[in-house]
Amino acid sequence: MATYNTQNPLGSADPRDLYDNAENADRLINGADNSYPDRLGNARLSWAGIEDRFQEFLLTSGYQIIEDPYAAGIEVTARNQVILADGEYWRLSASAALPYTTTGAGMPEGGSFVSVGDAALRQALIDPAQGGELVRVTTLTGGQSLAEALDGRMLVINITPSFTQTEIAAALSDAPDGSTIVFRPGLYGALVKDTTLTGFPDNDQPCLLLRGKTGVTIYGAGAVLSTDVHGQGILELQQCTDCLVEGLTTLGPANFPQLDGTTGRGEKGTATDGYDTRSFWNTHKNNSFDTSANTGGGFGGAFPQYGGGTASTVGGMEFWFYRQYCIRHYGI
Repeated sequence: MATYNTQNPLGSADPRDLYDNAENADRLINGADNSYPDRLGNARLSWAGIEDRFQEFLLTSGYQIIEDPYAAGIEVTARNQVILADGEYWRLSASAALPYTTTGAGMPEGGSFVSVGDAALRQALIDPAQGGELVRVTTLTGGQSLAEALDGRMLVINITPSFTQTEIAAALSDAPDGSTIVFRPGLYGALVKDTTLTGFPDNDQPCLLLRGKTGVTIYGAGAVLSTDVHGQGILELQQCTDCLVEGLTTLGPANFPQLDGTTGRGEKGTATDGYDTRSFWNTHKNNSFDTSANTGGGFGGAFPQYGGGTASTVGGMEFWFYRQYCIRHYGI
């Protein structure tokens, strides 16, 4: 509010009005508010207000796409609004009055609209809110928008030989669908059965588990996963869809234990580290079969002997197997 506020009409030479004009000019140029009243009480836009208006203009000066498909009855209320019709964007011509309601007769509706070319599309493509939805791509999981593909983009989880088994297990467990798990080259081991894994009532856990994932790729060229436990599974995929393992090498102890002379088993198991050499792999995998109490021979006490015949103990059974192998594969 002016100091004197005489309400004298324009053209006044009253010194008090000159003072009020100088005071108002100072506020309009240097004040922080968007507007101030002049000496007659009318609100005037300040310099700060002009700057704010200009910024707002810059933010809203691009094309605004009307989402409704072209048809009769669409109301256009601003000249920067555009409508998509026949694969092109159209804006209202300068000669058409606002607001304008489309007739649906087809563009350019008797000259009421003009094509904006690809300007609107280029603007939409660089708009973070909608650009990714306008581009369609084909991925391993099918066709989807670029935004959808980027949401499930190749999230790469790097695992190095310095990882502990617990850290590797956590990476596999936490991997989101569609991600890529990369085992960097090197030796990982020695891995052991992960008895903390749930859902294995028969104590037949693997060392590592990927469970319930979709579209996960495990890549490991040059990576070797190893275990020192004979017959122990290293990596198991369970309830997974469209998952891929590529390039990984698994390494066992590379030796078969001597046959037990009483039972004929490759090794005697325990309640926690069982092992069974019979054809139980589908039901007793990963050293889960307790054979510690077994005393009978795996062949009913009649073990084949080298050179023919049977005996109640293993004897030369290892040589008999070797001989059968040579006959079958080499004819000797």
